Amino acid sequence: MATKPPAKPKSPMTPAAASRIQGATARANNGVVEKSTFAARAQSAAAKTTSAPAAKAASKTISSPSTGKASKSAAGSALSQVAPKKVTSPAAASAASKTLRDGRTSASSKSAAGSALSQKPPAKKR
Repeated sequence: MATKPPAKPKSPMTPAAASRIQGATARANNGVVEKSTFAARAQSAAAKTTSAPAAKAASKTISSPSTGKASKSAAGSALSQVAPKKVTSPAAASAASKTLRDGRTSASSKSAAGSALSQKPPAKKR
């Protein structure tokens, strides 16, 4: 029996790659991209990873001595999601929400918190 060759390591779906895939699908289907297509799944996967600018802002937030606990928690969550298939925990989502509502937080803290919240799993339907 023949064995399969080793699989290539998976690389994360980037926003640029997802955009290229979605554009090609839209051109092929007269501008329509159905929800169940690979292009839609690629766009969703790309949106669930932390981008390089957001990761840089999160790193800056964590290293700042004047940053509060909630901001650092949100930034840590965002940094942990540079790899695909990681999601924000309920506690980190709460900290990120608190960071966004606080008027004293810096732009980099808010960027990290927004990134963490965007990667929160959807609420369960009741």
